[in-house]
Amino acid sequence: MKYKEMTIFPFVPLAQSPNHAISNDFVLVGKGYKKQEKYVTKPSSRRFEWEFAPKSLGEVRAMRDFFRLQRGRLGSFWLASFKQDIESTVLTAPNGSSILVRNARRSFGLFGHRRHIFIPSLNFAAKITSVTIPDGTLEGDELLGIEPSIPSLLPAGSEIQLLFLVRFASDEFSYTQKGKNLFSVQLLFQEIQGETP
Repeated sequence: MKYKEMTIFPFVPLAQSPNHAISNDFVLVGKGYKKQEKYVTKPSSRRFEWEFAPKSLGEVRAMRDFFRLQRGRLGSFWLASFKQDIESTVLTAPNGSSILVRNARRSFGLFGHRRHIFIPSLNFAAKITSVTIPDGTLEGDELLGIEPSIPSLLPAGSEIQLLFLVRFASDEFSYTQKGKNLFSVQLLFQEIQGETP
């Protein structure tokens, strides 16, 4: 699948794998012991180190072909988080440009403001354009404004994943055979927040 003319990474990592590390440049603000705070001067860019377990050499080759298509660290593509970052709380009608969700805004200060989502059940991606707290909703509920609109019915409780613009963080692709029909591939990804549309 393509989103904003770039491919969404199609391979699913091992369940325990989706995690990321944030390493920011920072300056210390304040004077004296225990009175200084770290002040981050730019949006956070995440680095992902994920493990995959292809079941055949054909799957390994497909991953290697995708790696070659991106020309190692040169090509940009989208990477879904492969976990439920946001949960829809009510049924959303087709062509809706907003989704009522739980706790979507909590990481805005940490991750920066250019954020995109992926809804696996609809095979649909969109940009978050706004986050508001509507009157008369439960505590923690927030209204996500998105662009483009949802193409079909989105049930309550649907999984919504964050979507990151990344490049491979290494120019090397390798795999290990762990059994007759079991392989292991580890891939590094670097978010490129500065190029995220």
